[in-house]
Amino acid sequence: MTGESSKINKARMAKNTVYLYIRMAIIMIVSLYTTRVVLKVLGVDDYGIYSIVGSVAVSLIFIQNALNTATQRFLSYEIGKTNGKNVAIVFSMARIIHIVLALIVILFLETVGLWFINHILNIPGERLYSANIAYQLSVFTFIVNMLRVPYNALIISSEKMSLYAVFSVFEAVIRLVGVLILQVSSSDKLELYSFIVFITAIIVNILYKLTCNREFKEIVSKKICFDKTVFKNMASFLGWNMFSGLVSMGVNEGPGYFINIYLGVAVNAGLGIAKQVSSAIYSFSSNFQHAFNPQIVKSYASKNSDELFSLIRTTSIMSFYLMFVIALPFILCCDVVLDLWLDVVPPYANKFTVFIVIAELISAIGAPLWMTAHAVGNIKKYQLGVSSLTLLIIPVSWIILKLGFEPYYIYVFLVLSNISVFCFRILYLKQKIAFPIKEYITDISKSCIIPSLFCIPIPYVVSLYVFNIWGVIVVSVLSLINIGAIFFFFAITPLQRSLLLTKVYEKCKFLKLK
Repeated sequence: MTGESSKINKARMAKNTVYLYIRMAIIMIVSLYTTRVVLKVLGVDDYGIYSIVGSVAVSLIFIQNALNTATQRFLSYEIGKTNGKNVAIVFSMARIIHIVLALIVILFLETVGLWFINHILNIPGERLYSANIAYQLSVFTFIVNMLRVPYNALIISSEKMSLYAVFSVFEAVIRLVGVLILQVSSSDKLELYSFIVFITAIIVNILYKLTCNREFKEIVSKKICFDKTVFKNMASFLGWNMFSGLVSMGVNEGPGYFINIYLGVAVNAGLGIAKQVSSAIYSFSSNFQHAFNPQIVKSYASKNSDELFSLIRTTSIMSFYLMFVIALPFILCCDVVLDLWLDVVPPYANKFTVFIVIAELISAIGAPLWMTAHAVGNIKKYQLGVSSLTLLIIPVSWIILKLGFEPYYIYVFLVLSNISVFCFRILYLKQKIAFPIKEYITDISKSCIIPSLFCIPIPYVVSLYVFNIWGVIVVSVLSLINIGAIFFFFAITPLQRSLLLTKVYEKCKFLKLK
């Protein structure tokens, strides 16, 4: 890669990151409000029912995620390797695979899933009919979102993050309008909310298709064709990725089912809140990762090892700090924030949130490692290793609840599991691409792990006296100052510090002259 093209790529990634953060900020504000309203309008029990019933359909999200990852990987790889020569073929095969799998998913959810809802889950009898309505609408929503994946993957692989950001914001706004309607409607709230989510998915899906038909006409409008080689490669990658996704589904949803059986829907509501909060906090780093993921795949495809290792290091460090700057004040002020945000805080929501966020911080550091493993392509051994480690949470969850321990210990174990997965990924890449383990570990330790410990004491002491929104703001500002200083002196290179200071000086000078 030439110096000029490298600068162009970095400029594009920087611009895409800005788009994604604008998207995230708007979506987070909207989501915080809509979640508060939905929990208030539905009540703790109905919100718990929606969480557990919807999770039956969403439990197959591993298929959608696997499809998304596989489609993005092959589209990005073709763009990086052949400059777009076979992109239309990959997109065509992706659509065929998505349609076939969508039919299989419908069959499964309308048989096994329906039986599970009505005979296994602990749902109050008087709400069983509405729970079934919510389930059917969740199934339809899942299928619509699943069929959107090839179009979404095409936009991200082409690094058109401005389009992706606009669509996501539009989806959040539509859902906000729906929630406002939910407040004034006299219909069954659980059924109506499920319908609103479904209609939102349809509208956004249509928008994606129309836009891709315009922006990528030569790719999308090409007649669907079957390519045996492409299908074989995609099917193999997808199959092992789905296996890993199945395990991830067990990790994400399995504990919720055990919690439902042993403790009931109210605790499920607490877990639902925790997952939403942790997802929102993780988005601070995942948005950044979206911008870097295509470049990691393209760097591997073009055999540019130096650029690849540099991207891995940068993505790990930036992902950690972008999440840590939000995670730290939230962890320290979790009880106060939840009390301010929600009228009624479901049981265990605070402790669930804290440990899930800590686990996600570890995942944030390791994100470029799985991106690189996927770029390599032959992921059988990788997925078997990762899945073996993460799957342990299923029997551990059952044991914890069976023995009468507090349910948040499940997510203490999740933290330990994520650490073991991080170590496995490093060893795997060492074997596959001669990954410089010693340099990477040293870099991450000096830039992230050790320095971050010095960010905690002052905000922690202040958080002990926080009882309102102003206290939360003070802790957040102190955390931002501490983390910003640590990032400036430890996370970036001397050259990057010099360039940053130069940019700030030039900006201040310009404003002064103006």
